[in-house]
Amino acid sequence: MFFRKKIKDMISIDLTAIDKKVIARKNQAIDADFIECLLQMAPEPESAGSAIVETPIMQHLQMIMEMPDFRHILKKEKRKNDLIENLQTIIFPERLIDELLWMQRFEYVYHHTLVITLLVAVLSLDLFTNRTERRLAMAASLTHDFGITRIPKAILDKPGRLDEQEFQLIREHPVYSFLLLSYYFSDSTNPLAQTAFVHHEDGIGTGYPKGFKQENSIALLIRMCDIYDALKTARPFRPAMTTEQALGILQEETECGKIPRRLFDRLQTLVGV
Repeated sequence: MFFRKKIKDMISIDLTAIDKKVIARKNQAIDADFIECLLQMAPEPESAGSAIVETPIMQHLQMIMEMPDFRHILKKEKRKNDLIENLQTIIFPERLIDELLWMQRFEYVYHHTLVITLLVAVLSLDLFTNRTERRLAMAASLTHDFGITRIPKAILDKPGRLDEQEFQLIREHPVYSFLLLSYYFSDSTNPLAQTAFVHHEDGIGTGYPKGFKQENSIALLIRMCDIYDALKTARPFRPAMTTEQALGILQEETECGKIPRRLFDRLQTLVGV
């Protein structure tokens, strides 16, 4: 459990779930007692769900797979077939599908999420021999950033430097993702909720929101792919980096222990540099 009774974290916004229910108020203390209350207000678990491949999300993933970078990554037919086969195993409750479809309002966040998912999915083919781990890695990639869509677009798209308050809000988004997923699954120990909470923690304890040493290999993989795509994408405050430049920054993170060497080596091999 990330939150204890005597250690209170505060959130900076009213947090609303996809069913329009406010699950946490601004300045709410997020501790073990609150988590217990959150689970009590959670909806009944859904008995059925939808396969990702049967939703528009799969069409959007396939569009990204046709982009130059991914055509290079997926030039081996077997790798592409294995990727699609693994994506076919993802079945989500309707609330999660609705979250992903609503995320399209945040064009960069949605596209970024799908790119991360594809990178993680392809890397998982080599990194994880267990199909359950591969499925979890893909599902966690799709859901890890639900919380960032609760941050005002004016902040996400701000062309200049964020002020201290705005930066703090950004750093809270893993907590928002954790709370949303805990609510949807009626379970704060759900692996998707747990992975979402730690996806910005690193291997030496300098990440956020808690700053502890990361041991979740799937979260570390998501973090690496998140950084890689963010660096390769033009943003209002900076131009896109080349593959070589992005890998150079990730190599520095690897050398100081933030990223496991085996994850970086696989990414470097995958992108062909």
